[in-house]
Amino acid sequence: MNGAEKTAAVTEMIREKNRDADKMIALQAWARQRGHKDIDPVSQWLLLHRDRDIRSLMAYLDALDRYALQTRRPLTIRLLHEFERNRLPDNGA
Repeated sequence: MNGAEKTAAVTEMIREKNRDADKMIALQAWARQRGHKDIDPVSQWLLLHRDRDIRSLMAYLDALDRYALQTRRPLTIRLLHEFERNRLPDNGA
């Protein structure tokens, strides 16, 4: 890899980090609008384990929020893992 290729690779990594930061901000804003306080761990998990496009992330978070309301529990990693175990594979969220 020459110098220009390395620079391009680093630039792309920075852009990807910025996009992830923007997604985290959007997920946090969504959570605050629904009365959730701190979903950083949940947001980070979503970015690592789910489709990274914002529509998919928001759809998943919306489904998780409905589950949290049904179970009367806050959005946490523990709740997220329970949701993963209990949801149907063809649920699409």
